[in-house]
Amino acid sequence: MQIYKFNQSNNFDDINSYTFKDFPISFNFFSSTFLVTLIDSSFKSIQDTDTDKQIMYTWSQAADLINLKIEPVLFNILPENDEISIKLDTVCLGNKKYILNHEIDHESSRWVWTNGNIVITLVKNSPGFWADLFTNDSNGLHEISIEEQQYSEEISQGLDKYTSDNNDQRSYFSSIYEERVPDSDDLNDFYANLYRLGHQNPVQEINLNTRKILFSSFDSTLNILKACFQLDIDGIVVNFSLSDEGNILSQHVATFNALAYVYMSKQDIRFTFCSDDNQLFVIVDTKGYAFFYENTNKPLNEFQRIEKFDDLPIGGYLLNKTLYLLTKNSIYIISCI
Repeated sequence: MQIYKFNQSNNFDDINSYTFKDFPISFNFFSSTFLVTLIDSSFKSIQDTDTDKQIMYTWSQAADLINLKIEPVLFNILPENDEISIKLDTVCLGNKKYILNHEIDHESSRWVWTNGNIVITLVKNSPGFWADLFTNDSNGLHEISIEEQQYSEEISQGLDKYTSDNNDQRSYFSSIYEERVPDSDDLNDFYANLYRLGHQNPVQEINLNTRKILFSSFDSTLNILKACFQLDIDGIVVNFSLSDEGNILSQHVATFNALAYVYMSKQDIRFTFCSDDNQLFVIVDTKGYAFFYENTNKPLNEFQRIEKFDDLPIGGYLLNKTLYLLTKNSIYIISCI
């Protein structure tokens, strides 16, 4: 992905690049902080066929530091020469200059010769996990440490406990999920990632452990991203914000039982809405129907409401559980209070 920054003269001011591990299908920019993208992992096999790509270095990270390992022969570096320098936002190896994805504490960072290799320890300015090491190079191998893996799973796997509590309901819907929604197999190669954007490039990446974002919105006043996404058959609502150190925090706020099952069974969805109190979810399609779902423990057929309208919806807004729906000839006001 190329990230372009324009100046006031509409000229390119900065051009930076960020390499996704798989193929990005779509992007949702919510602010200068949050980006959500849908990824197609089936393209990974195409990327893996690039046999000419040479691994120039390996790196791993903890919350406070990065370990970078290189083979000197690849950079024509000799032990008797001082050909390595570490600065605030760059690392120079021989005649190659690498731009770091984030600034570091260069005065505390060090490098040593170990068993014929060079090991560089970069101390981070603030705790957190980087999405990538360099902004101008992708010829490295990222080795995921146990600490980094545990951090990524705190959000993705930790959300499992917020799905349906009714085991009978879960078993019933799970058993007919693939049968009633035959096109759901088409999404097996897709997943969604949440990125925290730095000054120029993404500096943190979290896998949301989902194949579908059902709804998302951003509160620019509080700098909070609200997302409702599929987890098994349910739709879970999570607020994402930033800590004082700049890391992504997550807070589960609601679960709509079997909402993902319902969402995936519908075709031609045009709009989705979620109320501010996370008690109402609305799906509007192109066929003239609005489907309302309450956040309740009642069986599915007891908290669904359907409203019919005549024209193609152009836009809509959900305010205080009242849906304002704009069509070509009318404005529909549907109250759910």
